[in-house]
Amino acid sequence: MRKQLSLDPNGPKLNEKVMDIKNIENTRKPALKIKPGTSAFNLLQNIGDKGAGVDFIELKIPLFLNEYRFRNALHKLRKENLLIEKDKKIKLSEEGLTEYARIKVEQSNLLPEGIDCIVVFDIPESKRKIRTFLGKLLASLAFLRIQKSVWISPFDNAEPLCELLKRLGLKKWVRIFTGKEE
Repeated sequence: MRKQLSLDPNGPKLNEKVMDIKNIENTRKPALKIKPGTSAFNLLQNIGDKGAGVDFIELKIPLFLNEYRFRNALHKLRKENLLIEKDKKIKLSEEGLTEYARIKVEQSNLLPEGIDCIVVFDIPESKRKIRTFLGKLLASLAFLRIQKSVWISPFDNAEPLCELLKRLGLKKWVRIFTGKEE
């Protein structure tokens, strides 16, 4: 049995149903809408890596795709509502950002026994939409909520999540730790 994590000694402890190590280690990484290894998957990753999660970018055919595959991949991303288009420029939609983050998490490994990625945030009430978005994002990235603004994951996804939060301008309200309970 994995040790229970409680940041507040008087606060709620995780019950055995939630923290059973078999359940956590067998937690599948989030299901991707776009199949890994496809042109659409590679294009989405390329778009996200170029910073299209925050700003609109001009999209050119990447070297790894011919024009036919590029158009098919772009069609797939549009069909899944992962892109926003404006004046021949594109940006990842909220769903697209989530999918991009899932791709990064998909590439992360399980942390060693007893070590977790911990996300703690304090977002003002006036920014409720951002707080809701962050909660949905963390839930979709295989994080478990242990308190209202404290989430844990057994995957080593601190670095990609930190990078995503910086790009979204949310890092000032969020702290990410990797650690274990003593």
